[in-house]
Amino acid sequence: MNANLTMIRAVLILLVLPNLNGLRDVKISRRALAKYTLPIPLLLQQPKPATASLFPFPIPADSFDTKNTYVMLATGSTISSSERLETNPLFLTNVENKLSEFGREQIVNATTLLESYEEGVLSPTIVKFPTARATEEAADIVANLANIGRDRVVPEFTFLDGRGAGDLNGGNPTTVRSMLREIDERGDRPKPTIDGTPNETLEDVRIRLRQVLSVLETQYAGETILLIFADGLTPGVLLASCFEANSNEFAKSSWNLFLNEGEMIAFDARGWSRIEHTKNEDV
Repeated sequence: MNANLTMIRAVLILLVLPNLNGLRDVKISRRALAKYTLPIPLLLQQPKPATASLFPFPIPADSFDTKNTYVMLATGSTISSSERLETNPLFLTNVENKLSEFGREQIVNATTLLESYEEGVLSPTIVKFPTARATEEAADIVANLANIGRDRVVPEFTFLDGRGAGDLNGGNPTTVRSMLREIDERGDRPKPTIDGTPNETLEDVRIRLRQVLSVLETQYAGETILLIFADGLTPGVLLASCFEANSNEFAKSSWNLFLNEGEMIAFDARGWSRIEHTKNEDV
């Protein structure tokens, strides 16, 4: 009401000012007043609150359905992956972290399998990948072989990054993974380092991945979305987040679902399956 009165007073002043010498003769018709006051209620309307929902972790049994089918692929081996475990997102763009020839073969084989798996039911229609050198190359290979348009090959600049290992970054892959697993099962965090490598907990990774699925479920429907990862633990964290109801077993389940280079798992709200050449292993 106060806002209405303020607006009316402003309109009256504007109408009166040009006729100050004949102030007493100024007359305003009801039609003229209505012309200026009708929009006022529209100006006073409050915008409706935005509604958004986060992807549920874990997925509720029998009460939730995903809009898309998801396939997770651990990218192929790189030139340096057998010697050092690199988890710094910036360093992962360097040339030494590009796919090796064997790594490229792994991606070709994975794409061929997806195209032929149960008459192409898992053939990807969207490809999402972090901006690591190897995952970018993998996305290009998949797009070319599966005839996916470039507008449907979409980089993700933060949320799909591999788990940051802190001061353990750059060490022997087997040794570092063993140490990280012990840290995770204690619920601890890797020690920080000065080179900018994140020192993340599994919960940090879980939060990032929840954002990814929330966005994808809002943006797409009826798609088969291929998520390419720069490491094998991050897809394990995603799957454990979706299907492990016991929070005390979350770390153990994440590591048990670790994907080796070139391996794939598909999932939707009903469950998940490893994608293999010889059989479809439901768990």
